[in-house]
Amino acid sequence: MNKAVPVIVGLGVDRLEEVDAISGAAFDPRYGEAWTKAQCLSAMAMPGHRLTGIEVEGVLAGYAITRTIFDESELLLLAVLPDHRGKGLGRALIEDWLGNAHRHGVVRAFLEMREDNSAVHLYRAMAFIPVGLRKSYYKGKDGILRNAISMERILR
Repeated sequence: MNKAVPVIVGLGVDRLEEVDAISGAAFDPRYGEAWTKAQCLSAMAMPGHRLTGIEVEGVLAGYAITRTIFDESELLLLAVLPDHRGKGLGRALIEDWLGNAHRHGVVRAFLEMREDNSAVHLYRAMAFIPVGLRKSYYKGKDGILRNAISMERILR
């Protein structure tokens, strides 16, 4: 039996319904981290934005929104459908982002995340290191304040 090979694809406004559906499924609503279509559109209007998806057997299973300005790039949002987690899709999206950033002369890549987000293991495995802590930065829909970790990876 052939294993489905994930494919990285560029996404545009025409795929925001799918991105929105992934956000709804991928993010726990108590944290309030899922972006709305309006937030995605705002990010897409920024210079240097990139919206990339990963498809499995023609179905969008995850996406990443990034922004590159001069020699720095930031991962704004990454989401993978729960049924597709643990299969390397998030890693593939990050590798694609970092590869593209490297080709465009980026020196430093950043991301910020909720301190108790289990994705920290993936980011650390991909050579991101904590460089800052914002205490009580995120306020979830459950009313609890959570710290944010800023992470960085030097590309050059």
